[in-house]
Amino acid sequence: YNDKDGEDDSYHSIVPAERAQQIHESMVDLYSTTGDPNIRPSTISYNAVINAWSKAPTDYYTVNPENGEILVTPQMAENVLNDMLHKWKSENDDNIKPDVVTFTSCIDAWAKWQQDNNGEAIRKRNIQGKPKN
Repeated sequence: YNDKDGEDDSYHSIVPAERAQQIHESMVDLYSTTGDPNIRPSTISYNAVINAWSKAPTDYYTVNPENGEILVTPQMAENVLNDMLHKWKSENDDNIKPDVVTFTSCIDAWAKWQQDNNGEAIRKRNIQGKPKN
């Protein structure tokens, strides 16, 4: 949602990050079911999703369906990083070990968001994730 001009014009530009997330999640699920090495998640696949979120519009947000928490694009990138870190540590799998690109992309996402929003995007939203009038 883009609340800067009251119109939802971020739809087309956010689709790549959402689609990257969906594809990655499908790949993770399929690999866990089949064990097919051709679709095994890797540092590169995780980085692609994190990078997509770092390039998403900074005024986009979503609401976590589990707890109603408002999530902005850098949080989405950080969630992927946290998932990656958890899997790397729990599975002891260097194929999904975070690298400098991983962390740089997350840092870039937060820096871009902070620069563009200066914290105002969150303060303007109520708990349901809708802009206040």
